[in-house]
Amino acid sequence: YVTRLAEVENANVDLERRLNNNAMETTERTRQEHAEHRRMIEEREHEIGVLRHECETERSVRNREVSSLKASLENEKRLLVEARTREEELVEECRIKMTDLEADFGSRERILMDQKEEMERSLKAAIKRLENEIDDRCDDFRGREMVWERAKGDIEGKLVELTAENARYRQEVKELREQLGEVQEKLRKTERSVNSPVRPVHSAPSSPSSCRAAVPLPPWATHEGLPFTSAEHGSGIDAHDSRKSWYGSLHGSPRPSEYIVPRSGAVGSSVPAGKPSLSKRLANYLDGGTDRRLNINVRDSSLARNLSPSLSLSEQCRQ
Repeated sequence: YVTRLAEVENANVDLERRLNNNAMETTERTRQEHAEHRRMIEEREHEIGVLRHECETERSVRNREVSSLKASLENEKRLLVEARTREEELVEECRIKMTDLEADFGSRERILMDQKEEMERSLKAAIKRLENEIDDRCDDFRGREMVWERAKGDIEGKLVELTAENARYRQEVKELREQLGEVQEKLRKTERSVNSPVRPVHSAPSSPSSCRAAVPLPPWATHEGLPFTSAEHGSGIDAHDSRKSWYGSLHGSPRPSEYIVPRSGAVGSSVPAGKPSLSKRLANYLDGGTDRRLNINVRDSSLARNLSPSLSLSEQCRQ
């Protein structure tokens, strides 16, 4: 209890000290604010005195200006009376001139109306002429549009045909590449039969050039032994016609039995029925060349060994 009492007394002492400090601070702040307010009041009174002096000076100046304005007003009234007199005279003159101008305007209006009617007639004729010309051009444009539409339809149809033909040529090239493997296999068999030790007795030694193909290289053969199609070499010459003319010059008119027509409904076949494909023609041609090569007597076996199966068909034929 004594300790608690001592704490309370200490707290009371602190509170009294704080109250005294706050009272002193409040008194000092009040005194400073009072002095500041007094100084502001003195400044405002000085400003009011200055403004009063300025107002008196301004009042005297305004009085002098009012006196001068009154004199000017009297002068303006006199000038206004004189101006009204002159205005009446001018009104009379203007009335006379307006009468003359109205008469002149009436005559000019009649002239302008005549010119307007004439211009309207000419404009109507020109508009009619332009409308007729526009109708003619529209008809011409419609006719051209119909021609363009027909040409567009023809071009689209031709494009579809060319696309189908290109697909057919690609299929034929694919078939030719498949046939190329078979042809190379036949060439390897031919080389093995040519290089066999069994030789006919009646055959005589021949030069190395005798191992060339009995059939000359076709003019349409590429470096890989495959023909270009019209879609690939970009010319307008039909590859079938060039090959057909070359076959005709080589073997005569082709026999129907030489053409192998694909079976109807065969998978991957894009050749129309009754028309031999390029792969079948090339196979028939190479089969004939292979049969002829079997009868060739090779003198030098090293030349036959140089006919590597990895070489292309045209290079093997050249060797």
